[in-house]
Amino acid sequence: MHISILPRTLISAICPLLILAISSCRPSPTKDYQQRLAQTAEPARHAIHTDRLHAIMADLGRQVAKTWPQEMEAEAKADADRTRAESFENARKLGRALAETAEKIPHAVADVDMPDADREAFLASARMLRGQASSLARFAREQNTKRMRHTLNTIQTTCYGCHSQFSKYTGPLKFGQ
Repeated sequence: MHISILPRTLISAICPLLILAISSCRPSPTKDYQQRLAQTAEPARHAIHTDRLHAIMADLGRQVAKTWPQEMEAEAKADADRTRAESFENARKLGRALAETAEKIPHAVADVDMPDADREAFLASARMLRGQASSLARFAREQNTKRMRHTLNTIQTTCYGCHSQFSKYTGPLKFGQ
């Protein structure tokens, strides 16, 4: 009785391995296709071609969905869109911060002895800078690069003009330092 159990156990252990070995000997999809084609009569070959075409198109569809150029382009565009949106948001924040700072510029010379005409011109320059900075923030929010570029140029001109005209009160202009 003990001997009859061993062969059954051995057979039950070997059967799955045998099935696995046989299934791994199956021909590749291309060879299988070629064999089926060779064994099929001419009128029925269309069905085999159709099956193969469906399999190839399914593989192609999976690849296209993952790594093909238009997906890579879409991913790159999404990254560029995020970077662009972040750049506009940073420009908007900088414009607002400059506007808030420009509002405080008059306090910097509140105790400085200067002629009334100079003080009025200085305050007008500070108001102009505040308006330009607010415009920069608005144009950044609207993502209007043309207006942003123009506004940045006017801001730079305003800064240079004010620091040139009032250098004895403001000191030299130090952009980027």
